Amino acid sequence: MRTKLARLRAYFNKAAVLDARALALGRAAMALLLLYDLAARSGDMGALYSDEGIEPRSEVQAPLLPLFRLYFVNGTPQWTAGLFCLAALPACALLLGYRTRLAAVLSWVMLVALQKRNGSVLQGGDDLLVMFLLWGTFLPLGQCWSVDAWRRPQETSFTYSGPATFAFYGQLFMLYFITGTLKLNAAHWRWGNGIYDALSADYFVTGFGQWLYRHYYVLKGLSWATLLLESLGPLLLFIAPTRWKVRTGLVLSFVGFHLGISACMRIGMFSFVCIAGWLFLIPSGLFDHFSNNRAATAHNPAPRRRWERTVVVILFSYLVIAAMVADRWPEGKWRDALLKPARVLALQEHWGMFVKPRADSGFLVAGATLTSGRQVDFLRGGQPLSWRQPALVVDLFANQRWRKMLTGLTNGNKNRAERYLAWLCRTENARRTGEKAVKVELTYVSHAVGPRYEHGAEERKPLAQHDCAKEKPLSDR
Repeated sequence: MRTKLARLRAYFNKAAVLDARALALGRAAMALLLLYDLAARSGDMGALYSDEGIEPRSEVQAPLLPLFRLYFVNGTPQWTAGLFCLAALPACALLLGYRTRLAAVLSWVMLVALQKRNGSVLQGGDDLLVMFLLWGTFLPLGQCWSVDAWRRPQETSFTYSGPATFAFYGQLFMLYFITGTLKLNAAHWRWGNGIYDALSADYFVTGFGQWLYRHYYVLKGLSWATLLLESLGPLLLFIAPTRWKVRTGLVLSFVGFHLGISACMRIGMFSFVCIAGWLFLIPSGLFDHFSNNRAATAHNPAPRRRWERTVVVILFSYLVIAAMVADRWPEGKWRDALLKPARVLALQEHWGMFVKPRADSGFLVAGATLTSGRQVDFLRGGQPLSWRQPALVVDLFANQRWRKMLTGLTNGNKNRAERYLAWLCRTENARRTGEKAVKVELTYVSHAVGPRYEHGAEERKPLAQHDCAKEKPLSDR
């Protein structure tokens, strides 16, 4: 028995290897995503991350850990702007590979603190970026192509293995294997209707996605191909990297898969965070093929302290259990107790996007009545009110943070919907020099999603309304 376990351990030590050059690419990709995320959010600091906006601190539960309460110290947009600038510093250091481990830790802390400020705008890519940063703190991200590497003697090997590499492999495995097996258990995916169902969500779909949506049998083929890739692809992760052509094909397959998703649907950073994760797995053989350097036998170039290895093993084991509990246990006190540490640390392992069949789809209308009696739609830039579906529903939203927050209002969060309308009254009336908004109503125009384009009739569902006279002008606040 011991011999078999020793052989299994030796095999995984050989299979779960990462190349320092791949780590450098993955590090740079994560840093660029962090900086892009800060830049994309910066235009909404007042609306989404301050007391002047839709989610004041009084409406958000503060994190249990003081480390993540930075955005709860003060509620002004200026404080938020300062924290954004502060968060950009370790992200830049991570990009350059300067004091890389410290930069990764600080980037993780600042990202979690930001996500705790407003959970209504978070998506799967946000959770995944947190996970990649977490495992990155235990990996030698600065061993190659970095300021840290330039300041110390050159390593004799590009390859690295250890508990942290296995955890990173395991993270990718869980991401795809969990969603793949969940889809296998869903009848509409097994029948080849999964992609059709996903593209029925009007508020995700791009122009290319709309074109593809009309080709029903192509969607069936893509659905079965997705099931195959997500269910069997993760098993190929543990093929030894010496078979670098197989590994390269696997990496390119998943990169192409996520580029295809981003071409069809706007789902935030998820696809690009996944691509950054696959950059970590580029095999040494591919780098060696284009250079004269040959990676030496896998080894740990800088052995970690025993406590670090113990932390990685315990943390990864817990997250495996949390992933199983999150997707398969019924709700209750035992489930909540087991998942509480993961929630406190923002370590979410629930990967079930587009698994359940879609009941309905549609678009939002923010209909406002002006002082003249004229009606306009604030979501369409103040154009005359229309109940016809726009050519591209996703264009109603300024960005994917707004899309996530606003479509979340269709689930019945009336309190947040009313806060959004109050904010809309204040901002729209502040920029209008002529007639002002008197009243604004938020309506969800939906239709049932049926098989093979047999959708139901449109239905208008009022979500909330607000009297703009109750709102003080921004200049008086």
